[in-house]
Amino acid sequence: MIDGRCLPPSTARLRFRPIDAHDVPDLVDLDRDPEVIRYVTSEAPPDATKFHDEILPRWNATFVDSPFGFFAALDRSDSGFLGWFHLRPDSEGPDVLDLGYRLRRAVWGTGLATEGGRALVDWGFSFTSVRRITGHCLEANVASARVLEKCGMRQVARFVAPASRLPGWDEERRHAVGYAIDRSEWETP
Repeated sequence: MIDGRCLPPSTARLRFRPIDAHDVPDLVDLDRDPEVIRYVTSEAPPDATKFHDEILPRWNATFVDSPFGFFAALDRSDSGFLGWFHLRPDSEGPDVLDLGYRLRRAVWGTGLATEGGRALVDWGFSFTSVRRITGHCLEANVASARVLEKCGMRQVARFVAPASRLPGWDEERRHAVGYAIDRSEWETP
């Protein structure tokens, strides 16, 4: 618990805490890696001012009414910043959460995305009000789709991401997939 907030439990290699202003240099660095943002945006990476003034206030607004939001993912051994995860309210309804993450390229392929994702799915369903957890990625982002599957999710939708979210990307590049796991699936071994 930090500042009275309930936090996702630590895993074997990760601990979580709400993202805050101290993380801005790491967030800027993370988004400057073109491979990290390859399937996320076509815009220039945000600078520190944009993180401070626009992004962090928007991300942290989810914590006002719930324990869910954006969490720094820290290495349990040295507290180094590895990236972030979110488990936040989904537009589908008040009983649905959305899982997402972004990690430093240096830790790709180590299972940390799956480890953190599973921990957040389990933590999300520890709240009886949560009926479903979703995740979304571009079709081309095969690695993220595989992580969502390893978190117990199944593909439930195919869609084209709006051009407003990915300015300058043609429709083919904006093909996306939606994944979900319902409480009943999570409860069944």
